[in-house]
Amino acid sequence: PQRLQASLTGDYSRNDYSHPNSFSIEGIAREDSVSNVSFRLARPFTPLRGLSMNYTLTRNDSNLAVFDYKRQIYSVQSGWRF
Repeated sequence: PQRLQASLTGDYSRNDYSHPNSFSIEGIAREDSVSNVSFRLARPFTPLRGLSMNYTLTRNDSNLAVFDYKRQIYSVQSGWRF
């Protein structure tokens, strides 16, 4: 019997830009903190066929509001290998 598989991954990065940003009225350099978290459930049906559901959350915290965002991606994938 094939088993349900789960995975959880994440990463964090800090991006400090060295030049003043054109969106900054004060002429300050942009600083971002980016966090990513992904979760995946997969169910192989045979060695060559399977189905998975995925969720990814990306959060960008910036010192310039125009670059702040939160993105959520939900997806379902089916696959056949040959």
